Amino acid sequence: GNHYYRFTAPGGTVVVPDTSIRRVVDFEFAKTELINSVNNEKYWKLMTENAALSRELQGAKSKITELTRELEMGQDFNQENLVNSTLREEAEEERSTLAMKRVVKASAELLETIL
Repeated sequence: GNHYYRFTAPGGTVVVPDTSIRRVVDFEFAKTELINSVNNEKYWKLMTENAALSRELQGAKSKITELTRELEMGQDFNQENLVNSTLREEAEEERSTLAMKRVVKASAELLETIL
């Protein structure tokens, strides 16, 4: 049968069957379980999103590293090109100076022959 609980309050005494109390307790329990499962689902969803973002971040980091390496290689290449073109210019100057000297020498020799 039913058990009854007496609750004494300032306004008097209330008698409640234990089935009602059980129903209230069950409802509270069910509500807590539901909240927990919703929170659990939210938690796992966030964890999954977090893992995906972590992977994206790793990808971005390695891409940055790769691009930095390419940039450094490009700078090295530019530096080499600059040095090479400077050396080329110097060599050109040297050659034209030598050519001029040869022309002057040949001209002098030619003048000597004529005179």
